[in-house]
Amino acid sequence: MVDDQIDVRNSQGVEEVAVGAAPAASRMARDELSMLRTQLTAFEMVIKRLQLELKHRDEHQARTDAQLRELTEELVKLRGRKSKGPHEGP
Repeated sequence: MVDDQIDVRNSQGVEEVAVGAAPAASRMARDELSMLRTQLTAFEMVIKRLQLELKHRDEHQARTDAQLRELTEELVKLRGRKSKGPHEGP
């Protein structure tokens, strides 16, 4: 506690009072700034998580696309064999 401060106790708790202190509006501004910084930090965390989720989805989509290409190629090969008939070679 600073020398020019006095703690005033009431039913809600302790209230800080200082001689020559800035008005409560500046305290609210600091609190508002603190809240905005907290919100900004939270938004940054959400953005990072969403970016990670998008990265995982892109990786999964790439694997799915590769598998679809392989299956399509295999289907084309199987259809080619079928059209040649059972006695013809590959």
